Amino acid sequence: GTEFWATFLKNHTNHTGSTNMTLTLIVSSRENAIVTIQNPQTGWQQSISVSANQVAEYVIPHNQGYTDAAGNIQKRGLKITSTAPISLYASNYDDASYDASIVLPTTALGLDYILQIYENELAAKELAIVATTNNTTITITPHARTTDGHIKNIPYSITLNAGETYQVMSEDEGSDFSGSRVEANYPIAVFSGHQCINVPTGNQWCDHVVEQQMPTHMWGKRFALTKTNGMNGDRVMLVAKE
Repeated sequence: GTEFWATFLKNHTNHTGSTNMTLTLIVSSRENAIVTIQNPQTGWQQSISVSANQVAEYVIPHNQGYTDAAGNIQKRGLKITSTAPISLYASNYDDASYDASIVLPTTALGLDYILQIYENELAAKELAIVATTNNTTITITPHARTTDGHIKNIPYSITLNAGETYQVMSEDEGSDFSGSRVEANYPIAVFSGHQCINVPTGNQWCDHVVEQQMPTHMWGKRFALTKTNGMNGDRVMLVAKE
């Protein structure tokens, strides 16, 4: 695509001053491209050049793209535009904790999401929402009690402007956040994951996990699976829309 929205979930570090935490956008393109990264809420903007069939990386300042608070509206949404179609990933590194997510183009975003998050007893499950349009009303129905006091299966609403973000975190470390629903009147980007989790449970040490969620209008009825090399088996999670 040529337009994207992204943010970075909270990693296991308890503060934004970690000297080792690195937030990176990873870009590749079949053509030469100029990629512009901006935060519409703060006015911050940078551009990078990407050569055809090469990979370029750009480190994002914490105060522009890191959603370090839960239950608060923050100005941490990034809009990424390009002069040619690109593939985009967002990576989140901290000491002994790393994961990356593909970033979906704006054309793939939707109004309705039902989350899938790996269940684990360590730390908090989390989701982050990025608004792409001003006056976006978002209804969140968490599948577990949140750190800011919202009750399981009781919906509540917030309003975001373009580039604003809102992060939700589960209060109970042993709870399952999968099945939480996020609905909006304008397209939004939704990322979900875990601060630091053992996969599988009991397998030390923990790592941050993150993935951008697919809106329900992109869900399907037939899927192809393959076994991960070197693994005894793979976990498959199923979530029904109806």
